[in-house]
Amino acid sequence: MKAKLATALLLLGAASLASAAPAIDVSAGFLLGLNLGKVSGLTSIDWGFRPGLSFGGFCNFALNKVLSFEPQLYFTQKGAQHSEEIPGGMITSSINMSYIEMPFLLKIAVPLGEDGLIRPRIFGGPTVAYKLSAIFMNRYEDFGGSSDQTSTLADIKKWETGIVLGVGSEFDVKGGVFRADVRYGWSLGTISTDPPEKKNKVLTVMLGFAFN
Repeated sequence: MKAKLATALLLLGAASLASAAPAIDVSAGFLLGLNLGKVSGLTSIDWGFRPGLSFGGFCNFALNKVLSFEPQLYFTQKGAQHSEEIPGGMITSSINMSYIEMPFLLKIAVPLGEDGLIRPRIFGGPTVAYKLSAIFMNRYEDFGGSSDQTSTLADIKKWETGIVLGVGSEFDVKGGVFRADVRYGWSLGTISTDPPEKKNKVLTVMLGFAFN
Protein backbone atom coordinates (compact mmCIF):
# COMPACT_ATOMS: atom_id res chain seq x y z
CA MET A 1 0.00 0.00 0.00
CA LYS A 2 2.82 2.42 0.91
CA ALA A 3 4.60 1.67 -2.34
CA LYS A 4 1.44 2.33 -4.34
CA LEU A 5 0.84 5.59 -2.46
CA ALA A 6 4.43 6.72 -3.05
CA THR A 7 4.16 5.89 -6.75
CA ALA A 8 0.90 7.81 -7.02
CA LEU A 9 2.46 10.85 -5.31
CA LEU A 10 5.50 10.74 -7.63
CA LEU A 11 3.28 10.59 -10.71
CA LEU A 12 1.16 13.45 -9.40
CA GLY A 13 4.29 15.54 -8.72
CA ALA A 14 5.71 14.84 -12.17
CA ALA A 15 2.41 15.83 -13.79
CA SER A 16 2.34 19.05 -11.75
CA LEU A 17 5.91 19.95 -12.80
CA ALA A 18 5.15 19.20 -16.45
CA SER A 19 2.08 21.41 -16.39
CA ALA A 20 4.00 24.22 -14.65
CA ALA A 21 6.97 24.11 -17.06
CA PRO A 22 6.94 26.91 -19.66
CA ALA A 23 6.14 25.90 -23.22
CA ILE A 24 9.05 26.17 -25.65
CA ASP A 25 8.20 27.85 -28.95
CA VAL A 26 10.07 26.11 -31.79
CA SER A 27 10.58 27.60 -35.26
CA ALA A 28 12.81 26.84 -38.23
CA GLY A 29 13.88 28.56 -41.43
CA PHE A 30 16.67 29.39 -43.86
CA LEU A 31 19.65 31.77 -43.92
CA LEU A 32 21.55 33.59 -46.67
CA GLY A 33 24.56 35.83 -46.10
CA LEU A 34 27.48 37.72 -47.60
CA ASN A 35 30.94 37.33 -46.03
CA LEU A 36 34.12 39.35 -45.86
CA GLY A 37 36.83 36.94 -44.77
CA LYS A 38 40.42 37.48 -43.71
CA VAL A 39 43.18 35.25 -42.31
CA SER A 40 45.42 36.59 -39.56
CA GLY A 41 49.03 35.43 -39.29
CA LEU A 42 49.84 35.67 -43.01
CA THR A 43 53.04 37.69 -43.29
CA SER A 44 54.30 37.19 -46.86
CA ILE A 45 52.20 40.00 -48.37
CA ASP A 46 49.50 42.42 -47.26
CA TRP A 47 46.43 40.21 -47.48
CA GLY A 48 43.00 41.82 -47.61
CA PHE A 49 39.39 40.68 -47.32
CA ARG A 50 37.91 37.99 -49.55
CA PRO A 51 34.17 38.12 -50.37
CA GLY A 52 32.12 34.95 -50.01
CA LEU A 53 28.71 33.44 -49.39
CA SER A 54 26.91 31.67 -46.55
CA PHE A 55 23.64 29.74 -46.82
CA GLY A 56 21.83 27.15 -44.73
CA GLY A 57 19.19 26.87 -42.04
CA PHE A 58 18.40 27.13 -38.33
CA CYS A 59 16.10 25.86 -35.61
CA ASN A 60 15.14 28.31 -32.85
CA PHE A 61 13.96 27.30 -29.38
CA ALA A 62 12.36 30.30 -27.63
CA LEU A 63 12.67 29.66 -23.89
CA ASN A 64 10.70 32.82 -23.05
CA LYS A 65 10.18 36.32 -24.47
CA VAL A 66 13.79 37.27 -23.78
CA LEU A 67 15.98 34.18 -24.22
CA SER A 68 16.23 31.70 -27.07
CA PHE A 69 18.68 29.00 -28.10
CA GLU A 70 19.42 28.62 -31.80
CA PRO A 71 21.65 26.04 -33.46
CA GLN A 72 22.42 26.88 -37.08
CA LEU A 73 23.95 24.86 -39.91
CA TYR A 74 25.28 26.44 -43.08
CA PHE A 75 27.85 26.34 -45.86
CA THR A 76 30.27 29.25 -45.62
CA GLN A 77 33.26 30.59 -47.56
CA LYS A 78 36.32 32.05 -45.84
CA GLY A 79 39.83 33.10 -46.80
CA ALA A 80 41.84 36.14 -47.87
CA GLN A 81 42.75 37.97 -51.06
CA HIS A 82 45.49 40.19 -52.46
CA SER A 83 45.68 42.05 -55.79
CA GLU A 84 48.55 43.95 -57.37
CA GLU A 85 49.47 45.34 -60.74
CA ILE A 86 52.18 43.68 -62.80
CA PRO A 87 53.65 44.71 -66.15
CA GLY A 88 50.87 44.32 -68.68
CA GLY A 89 48.12 43.35 -66.29
CA MET A 90 47.17 42.33 -62.77
CA ILE A 91 47.60 39.32 -60.52
CA THR A 92 45.08 38.36 -57.82
CA SER A 93 46.11 35.83 -55.20
CA SER A 94 43.40 34.28 -53.06
CA ILE A 95 43.03 31.71 -50.30
CA ASN A 96 39.65 30.05 -50.84
CA MET A 97 38.32 27.90 -48.01
CA SER A 98 34.84 26.45 -47.67
CA TYR A 99 33.31 24.94 -44.53
CA ILE A 100 30.16 23.41 -43.12
CA GLU A 101 29.70 25.42 -39.94
CA MET A 102 27.41 25.00 -36.93
CA PRO A 103 27.05 27.90 -34.46
CA PHE A 104 25.28 27.33 -31.14
CA LEU A 105 23.79 30.73 -30.35
CA LEU A 106 22.22 32.19 -27.24
CA LYS A 107 19.98 35.08 -28.31
CA ILE A 108 18.77 37.85 -25.99
CA ALA A 109 15.89 40.14 -26.92
CA VAL A 110 16.34 43.89 -26.47
CA PRO A 111 13.09 45.59 -25.29
CA LEU A 112 11.84 48.14 -27.82
CA GLY A 113 8.34 49.51 -27.33
CA GLU A 114 5.22 47.59 -26.43
CA ASP A 115 3.90 46.57 -29.85
CA GLY A 116 6.78 44.15 -30.51
CA LEU A 117 6.69 44.70 -34.28
CA ILE A 118 10.47 45.05 -34.42
CA ARG A 119 12.42 42.77 -32.09
CA PRO A 120 16.16 43.54 -31.79
CA ARG A 121 18.50 40.78 -30.63
CA ILE A 122 22.06 40.42 -29.42
CA PHE A 123 23.59 36.97 -29.69
CA GLY A 124 26.73 34.94 -29.40
CA GLY A 125 28.11 31.47 -28.94
CA PRO A 126 30.65 28.85 -29.97
CA THR A 127 30.99 27.45 -33.47
CA VAL A 128 32.28 24.19 -34.93
CA ALA A 129 33.26 23.98 -38.61
CA TYR A 130 34.35 21.15 -40.91
CA LYS A 131 36.56 22.03 -43.87
CA LEU A 132 35.29 21.02 -47.29
CA SER A 133 38.08 22.55 -49.38
CA ALA A 134 41.11 24.83 -49.14
CA ILE A 135 42.65 26.14 -52.35
CA PHE A 136 45.28 28.72 -53.22
CA MET A 137 44.71 30.46 -56.55
CA ASN A 138 46.66 32.95 -58.65
CA ARG A 139 44.67 34.69 -61.39
CA TYR A 140 46.58 36.56 -64.09
CA GLU A 141 44.64 39.15 -66.09
CA ASP A 142 45.84 41.14 -69.09
CA PHE A 143 44.46 42.42 -72.37
CA GLY A 144 44.43 38.89 -73.76
CA GLY A 145 42.12 37.54 -71.04
CA SER A 146 42.82 35.71 -67.80
CA SER A 147 44.32 32.44 -66.60
CA ASP A 148 44.23 30.65 -63.23
CA GLN A 149 46.80 28.57 -61.40
CA THR A 150 45.48 26.60 -58.39
CA SER A 151 46.92 24.33 -55.73
CA THR A 152 45.52 22.56 -52.66
CA LEU A 153 46.42 23.91 -49.22
CA ALA A 154 47.31 20.69 -47.43
CA ASP A 155 48.21 22.42 -44.13
CA ILE A 156 44.66 23.62 -43.35
CA LYS A 157 43.10 21.56 -40.56
CA LYS A 158 39.88 19.62 -41.07
CA TRP A 159 38.17 21.04 -37.98
CA GLU A 160 37.88 24.60 -36.74
CA THR A 161 36.40 25.92 -33.50
CA GLY A 162 35.48 29.55 -32.99
CA ILE A 163 33.26 32.22 -31.50
CA VAL A 164 30.61 34.39 -33.14
CA LEU A 165 29.02 37.59 -31.80
CA GLY A 166 26.36 39.73 -33.44
CA VAL A 167 23.35 41.99 -33.39
CA GLY A 168 20.16 41.69 -35.38
CA SER A 169 16.44 42.20 -35.55
CA GLU A 170 13.33 40.41 -36.71
CA PHE A 171 9.78 41.37 -37.57
CA ASP A 172 6.61 39.62 -38.62
CA VAL A 173 5.65 39.35 -42.28
CA LYS A 174 3.01 37.33 -44.07
CA GLY A 175 3.71 33.65 -43.58
CA GLY A 176 6.52 33.98 -41.08
CA VAL A 177 9.24 36.13 -39.56
CA PHE A 178 11.90 38.04 -41.51
CA ARG A 179 15.25 38.58 -39.83
CA ALA A 180 18.56 40.32 -40.49
CA ASP A 181 21.80 40.42 -38.54
CA VAL A 182 25.45 41.41 -38.64
CA ARG A 183 27.90 38.98 -37.07
CA TYR A 184 31.64 38.68 -36.55
CA GLY A 185 33.33 35.32 -36.07
CA TRP A 186 36.91 34.26 -35.42
CA SER A 187 38.89 31.08 -34.85
CA LEU A 188 39.80 30.08 -31.31
CA GLY A 189 42.95 28.25 -32.42
CA THR A 190 45.21 28.07 -35.44
CA ILE A 191 43.64 26.67 -38.60
CA SER A 192 46.99 25.49 -39.98
CA THR A 193 49.39 22.70 -39.06
CA ASP A 194 52.31 24.93 -40.10
CA PRO A 195 53.61 27.95 -38.15
CA PRO A 196 52.95 30.77 -37.60
CA GLU A 197 49.50 30.69 -36.00
CA LYS A 198 46.73 31.51 -38.47
CA LYS A 199 43.10 32.29 -37.71
CA ASN A 200 39.98 32.93 -39.77
CA LYS A 201 38.14 36.20 -39.19
CA VAL A 202 34.80 36.70 -40.93
CA LEU A 203 32.30 39.58 -41.01
CA THR A 204 28.88 38.46 -42.26
CA VAL A 205 25.62 40.19 -43.13
CA MET A 206 22.94 37.51 -42.78
CA LEU A 207 19.30 37.49 -43.85
CA GLY A 208 16.81 34.84 -42.85
CA PHE A 209 13.20 33.74 -42.78
CA ALA A 210 11.42 31.67 -40.13
CA PHE A 211 8.22 29.86 -41.09
CA ASN A 212 5.17 30.07 -38.85
